Amino acid sequence: MRSRVKLFGFILLAMSLAVFSSCTKNKVEEPSPLGPAGYAISLKMTASSNVIFAGNSQRDTTTVTASLQRFDGLPIAGKTLYFEVNDVNGIRSLDSIGYFEGHQAVASKVTDGNGNVSVTYYGPKAAEIIGNGYLNITAHVAWDGAEGVAEWAPVYVVRDFTDLIFTVKVDPNVLWCSNTRPESTISVFYAIPDGTPIVGRKIFFEITSGLGNFSDGKIKTYKTTDSNGYSVMTYRGPTAGMMGLAEDWVYITVQPETWWEEFGDYTDGLDSGDYYLHVDFRIRLKKGN
Repeated sequence: MRSRVKLFGFILLAMSLAVFSSCTKNKVEEPSPLGPAGYAISLKMTASSNVIFAGNSQRDTTTVTASLQRFDGLPIAGKTLYFEVNDVNGIRSLDSIGYFEGHQAVASKVTDGNGNVSVTYYGPKAAEIIGNGYLNITAHVAWDGAEGVAEWAPVYVVRDFTDLIFTVKVDPNVLWCSNTRPESTISVFYAIPDGTPIVGRKIFFEITSGLGNFSDGKIKTYKTTDSNGYSVMTYRGPTAGMMGLAEDWVYITVQPETWWEEFGDYTDGLDSGDYYLHVDFRIRLKKGN
C-alpha cells in the first residue's frame, strides 16, 4: 500500500510541474545573434555580372553585393564583412585568380544603414588560367566568440568563348511593307556551356546593310540580358514608299559582350574580326500595296 502511495504522489508531482511550466511559458524569445548564427541572421550574396571574361591584357570586373539582415528581416548596419576568392571546393585561391579593388587578395567592407555592402572583383587574365570554370566570391562576417556566418556568389570565368551558348531567333523573317512599318522580333539567349544564363551583359545589334532601324530609332544599339539570359530587340522595317525595289533584304549582325579582341590565342596574326562570337542573318522585305 505504501508503494502505491509513493507512486501516486510521484504522478501528481509530475503533473503539477507540467501544468506549472505550461502556464508560465507565455513569451516567445528571439534567437541570440550569437547562436545558432545561421538562424539568427541572413547573409545573401549576388554577383553582377555572374560571368566574366579573361582578357589577354585587361581584367574584366564584376560587382559583388552582400546583404546582411536579422532573422526578422531588419538590416544589420556597421558590421565588417571580409571577402576572398575560393575555388569550387571552398579552398582559398592564389593571388593569380584576380583580386579585389586596391589590388587586395582579401577585401573588407562595412555594411551601410540598409545592411548592404559592395566590392569590385577584378578577374584573371587569360594567361593566368587554363580554361573556363567557376570560382566563388566568399563573404564572412564575424560575431563575438567563435560564431560567424559565410556565404558565396558563384562567378563563371571564360577563357575560351567558343563554348558559350549564343542563339538568335528572328520572327518573322519575311516582312510585308505597306503603308505601315512592319516589325520583327529578335530574341537572343546567352548562357555558359551548362545552360546557366549570362546575366547583365550587353547584346549588340547592328544593321550592316539595308533599310529600317531598331525600336529606339538607331541602326546600331544594344540591350542587356535579363535574369534568364534573354535579350529581345524589335526591328522596324520600311514602309512601301521607302522601298525602291519590289523585294529587298536587310542584313543584321548580333554580337554579345565579350572581350574577344583580347583573346591572344584567337587573334595573334589573324584578322580578329573574323573570330569573334556573333550571328549574322537577313530579313526579306517585300513591297506591299
